[in-house]
Formats: sequence, structure tokens, C-alpha cells
Amino acid sequence: MILCALFTNWDRIIKSKLENIPTKLRYFFKVKDGDEEVTIDKKVYDYLREKFSKSERRIGGNAGNASIALAKLSIPSVLSMPIRPKSLIHELSGLPIKVAKGKRFERPEKCVRSDPEFEHFIFELNGCRKILTYDRMSNELWLDEDFWNNIKRAKLLYISGFHLVHEKYRKRIEYICDILSEFKGKVWLEVGTGTSSMNFALRRMLDNQIITHIGMNDIEAGEIKRNMKVHGSLEELASYISKEYGIHVTIHSREARIVADSNVKRYLPSVELSIKVCAALSMGGIERINDISMLTLSNVRKVITQKLAVLPTYINETPLQLTGLGDASSIIEFALANGYVPKINKKEKGTPT
Repeated sequence: MILCALFTNWDRIIKSKLENIPTKLRYFFKVKDGDEEVTIDKKVYDYLREKFSKSERRIGGNAGNASIALAKLSIPSVLSMPIRPKSLIHELSGLPIKVAKGKRFERPEKCVRSDPEFEHFIFELNGCRKILTYDRMSNELWLDEDFWNNIKRAKLLYISGFHLVHEKYRKRIEYICDILSEFKGKVWLEVGTGTSSMNFALRRMLDNQIITHIGMNDIEAGEIKRNMKVHGSLEELASYISKEYGIHVTIHSREARIVADSNVKRYLPSVELSIKVCAALSMGGIERINDISMLTLSNVRKVITQKLAVLPTYINETPLQLTGLGDASSIIEFALANGYVPKINKKEKGTPT
């Protein structure tokens, strides 16, 4: 059984060009290129909800992204849901996803509550994402108590979202770390942008040997490299972390997947399929996996040794999906490497979605 934590929320996806974004919002976009995540106040949040009320809305949050990715491969999971409004629960109906209620894992529709909704506004601009959030659930680290009370029943736990937690709620991060210190299964920590809370959680989990796997994108890896004072390439960073802490490391970027492990070849089949699934998702859905041959592989040189692998990825210049690919790549690698068998409903090559 795979558990996915911390948060599940709504994502509003706005595909646009920067020049078409209202001027009052451009103030929040500090970086021209690359992903960016900014906390906004309620006044701006209310404006966004009204302005983009008709934009695409889908399940989000790192935990939500991970569970949805597994569901598309017919792999069951249990999802942490600190909030359970009817709208979110309805979206999960029919998927192989359960939610903790009391001492049981139940179908989501049995777990509806009159909770508030939170939406993250994700502007997908020229191949990068600008994310604006006003989300008390994440900032205050609201806990799904039933979920955490039942984690001993599982063998795999995927956790992400600490980067969204305000530093004054650090005690709740410590609470989760204390629970995980007693967990006997494997834990994959997916890193977020380097906020003080993220750095605190990462250091606590590494120093106390809580995690067995860690994943991050190239930007997050760069931040960790500076914090750890590791010189050299991202490949050297991955090798250093894997050797120093005895854990599996994956760094995913647009051009490559870097994997470090004491026995990296054991992970190659899961990494390779994960790369293909993410390419299909970027084309509109996992069912497009037969069409990824239409994409080109990056120019990154393939390297495979006993403890390090560098694999090129598929480049999609006009992606239909950007959000959630990091979580999808990591959770799929985690699940497949630990014995889960995916089921992919493929379309005929070239069939429109």
C-alpha cells in the first residue's frame, strides 16, 4: 500500500503569455524564466478566484498529484486530505484512491466534510510555472489526523509540501518527523523550493535517517548544493547525498534524470518507464505513451555505472501539461521499483486525444 502526503487542493491552470497577464499580477513574477511560487494575500486571492473562475480546475497539491498519477496507472493509494469538501471528493470518485476515516481506509465519497476549498493559481508561461497561493491549510500545516494515525499499515510513504509551511508552524513539522521516525517502511521525500521550513524538514529527516529516498528538480538541487557546500555538478551532488546518507537520490530536470544509489541498475526499469510516462503526460495523458516517439530525446549523454545513472528525457516544446510532472515522475519510480505493476491503456499511435 502506498500513502501520499501532505496536501490535496484544487489547481487553477492558466495557460497564457506574460504580456497577456493583468499588470497587477506581473508584480508577483520576480523571475523571468523558471518556476516560481509566491504567497499572496486574501484580497489578491479573491480577485484571482473571480478573474479565472472559468479556467481549468483539477486536483493538485503534491500528494494529490502523486495519487492521481498512480491512479492513471491503476495503482491504488491512500491520500492525505486535511480538507474534504464535496467538490474535491467528487473528483476522486471512481479512482483507485482511498482516504483514512477512523481506523479504516474508505472510498472518498464516504469521507465528505463541510471543509473550505483552497485553490492554487498556476500560470503556465513559456514552458515554466508561476504559482500564486493563499492557502491556510498548507501554510499552517493542517493535519489529516486519521491518515497519520494509520500509517503503520503501509510499507511505502511519499511525502511533499513542507516548502509551503510557514516557519512559525515548525512544531507540526517536528510532529510529523516524530511519527515517521517510528515508521518501518520506506519514505520518499520530494523536495520543494528552499524555504526555511523545507530546509528544516530536510535536515531533520536526513540527520535522523527518516527517509530512504529523496527526489528534487534541478533548481531545488542547486539550492541544496549551495546549502550543503557541495562543489561540482548535480551528478556529484546526487552521488554525495546517496553515499553520505545511504539513500536513493533522483534529480529530475527537463533534459535529464540523474539517479544515485548503491545499486542503481535495480532502479533503471522504473526510471525509464517513469520518463516515458511523464513524456506522455506532457502530451496530454498517459494513454499517449505510444506517441512519445514523436518527441526528441535531449542531447544529454547516457551514463550508467553501478552507483550513478544519467538518462536523457523526451523534450516537448509545446507541452499540454507542466504541473505535477515532478510528483508523477518520482511516485512512479518509487512504486515501480518496489514491485507495483502499472496498467496503461494505450491508444493507437497517432490517435488524437
